[in-house]
Formats: sequence, C-alpha cells, structure tokens
Amino acid sequence: MSERDVVVEAKNLIKLFPVKSGIVRSVARKSTTIPIKETQGKTTYKTLKGDFVHAVDGVSFKIYKGETFGLVGESGCGKSTTGLLLLQLLDRTGGGIFFKDVETSEYTRAHLWMNTIINFSKFLIGRSSWNDVRKTFQHYSSQVRLFRKNIQIIFQNPYESLSPRFNVLDTVAEPLRLMHIVEDEREIEELVIKELEEVGLTPGTEFLDRYPHELSGGQRQRVGVARAFILDPEFVVADEPVSMLDVSIRVGVLKIMQALTRSRGTGFLFITHDLALARHMCDRIAVMYLGRIVEQGPTEELVHRPLHPYTKALIKAVPKADPDARRTEDLPIKGEVPSGINIPPGCRFQSRCPYSTEKCKEIDPKLELVKTDHLVACIRVKEINDLK
Repeated sequence: MSERDVVVEAKNLIKLFPVKSGIVRSVARKSTTIPIKETQGKTTYKTLKGDFVHAVDGVSFKIYKGETFGLVGESGCGKSTTGLLLLQLLDRTGGGIFFKDVETSEYTRAHLWMNTIINFSKFLIGRSSWNDVRKTFQHYSSQVRLFRKNIQIIFQNPYESLSPRFNVLDTVAEPLRLMHIVEDEREIEELVIKELEEVGLTPGTEFLDRYPHELSGGQRQRVGVARAFILDPEFVVADEPVSMLDVSIRVGVLKIMQALTRSRGTGFLFITHDLALARHMCDRIAVMYLGRIVEQGPTEELVHRPLHPYTKALIKAVPKADPDARRTEDLPIKGEVPSGINIPPGCRFQSRCPYSTEKCKEIDPKLELVKTDHLVACIRVKEINDLK
C-alpha cells in the first residue's frame, strides 16, 4: 500500500493517567520524562512528577484507506484508550496523531479559539483587519467540523449508546442535523431509510418510529452502525462492537461492518480481545501488552506464524471448535500482568515469558521489522523462531 493511502497514523502515542497519592508519598514523588513531539528530526521532551498509569506508552501504527486494522490484547492493555486518543475523545500526553498527514491538534476547538484570539489581538493593535479575524474563525471552524464528520465510533454497548428518548429516525439523523449537511427533513428521512436498509434493517420505514426499548440487541447495534456510517466517514473506530451481543447474531453485524468498510473505502480500527474475531475481520493485526504493541503484521501471517511469545500464548488459548479436543500442553505463560504504575525494567513481558533471560530484564525491546510487513518487539525473536 502506498503512503498516499494512509488515513490515520499514530506516532509514539503516549497516555499517562495520574495516580493520587497521600501526603507522605507526595513529598518524594519521582519524575517521569516522556517525548512530547518530534519536529524536523528533533524530539521535544517533558518531565512529569508523580505516579502515573502507563495506559498507552509509545504506540505507533498506520491505518490505510479501506483497511481494517485490529488491536488485540488482554483487558487493560490500552486498546480502548488508543481508540479514544485517535478520536480526540481523550487528550494525549505525548506523541503525534495524523489524519491524512495533518496533525490532529489542528482540528481541536482549542486550536480554533487560540488562532482566533491571536488574530483578534492583532486587530486591536491595528495589525489585522476584522475580515481577517472572521476568515480565521471560519477556516478553523470548518476544519474542526470536517474532522468530526470524517471520524466516527461504534460503541461497545448498544444498550447504553442509544438515547432512550430518541427514536431510530432521530438517532441516525442526528449527525446529519448537527453537521448541517442536509437541511431538508424529507431528504434526511430518505437518507436514514437508505442507511437502515444498508445495515439490514428492512424495510427501513418500519423502524423509523421505534425506540431503543422496542429493538433487540442486534437491531440496536445495527442502528449504531448506521449512525456511524451515515456521514460517510473516512475513519471509524469500533470498540468491542459485538461483545455485548448474542453469539448467534455477531456474524451478521460483523459482515455488515466489513461490507460497509470495503465498499466505502473507510479506514477501520477494530478493537477486540478475541483473536478469532480479529482474524475474521482484519487485514492487519497489532497485539498490545501493557500499553505497548509487541507484534504487528498481516492477519494470516500473524495467526499462523506468530513470532512473539505473548502472541503465541494468545493463539494457543483460543478454544478449538472440536468437542473431543483436549489441550495437550499448558499455556506457556503464567502469572498476572504487572502493574501499569511500577513497570519493571527491560521487556514488559519478561516476568511471564518462558524464554526470558537476564538480558531481557535489562533491554527494553523496540518494535522492529523481522519479516515483510511483520514487526516484533523481542530481543530473542530470531533465536526463538529459528530465523536468519
């Protein structure tokens, strides 16, 4: 895939959550230095004092047009936080997020008002005209609106993500009205009906006046999918979109999301803890552990030839669809995920890794290219997998 096809890119993305401490601990607070951004090859650092949960700690990846990119890992590894950061629903601590090669900090309301105030100050001292102030506000306001139009989210819980006071028509039409894309109510209704039928709610006219309590879980999530796609966004985040649904209806909802993504060329981030679902949905998969990506590559390559010990353990833990099958070996990892506050030195997985050595306790591995489009963060990856 060419660089021109990149929709969203995360560069060394960092999110730290501060931990409240008592008076005694606050006196001897430790310092944490993190990279904030990189400009023309120079990295700017910031020092923070106190204890922090390292929810996302140096994550980098690209998502291409029409591609479904999967983030997989145990609960608490930072998957959902990464998705919220990309959507700017959480403020990042450091790193960069680029939407179509433009830093997303330029799409925030804070950036809008900052530039407007700067131009207004110039107007007051006679260095700018009122027309310049108005044009600046309109320009950045349209940028923010365009960004919000082009990024959408499908929430995990369809029982909480739909307002009980809105019927289906108002729920799906709300983005169109907020963005003032269509003003005519008859045209809005026609677009909503078309979108409902795209997600399998047919005939669409029968669902317009229904409220969430009148829908099944699968129908609610289809409404959520319709709401996300009605603006024809260029990027969608789906955070565990079928985990709250009955197993019997998951496939139907997944196929709809897959079809919409491919037909409209949408960049799609699929967040899940289920590798089997990720294999069904994704073109590429990134495996996260304790705030970091430990392995990333094409789906079939990663599933059939995993290289990182953690990915191997995840795949071995997937149940087989055979009632007579018995596990013939124990899972290669034991213990619990270390604390996200006091992260051990060296490799973050070394305390649970069967291949761990003394060097693993000292060296913090970086995500490096091992095979074509296949990246791994492990200093012993070639030795473990007999790679040259």
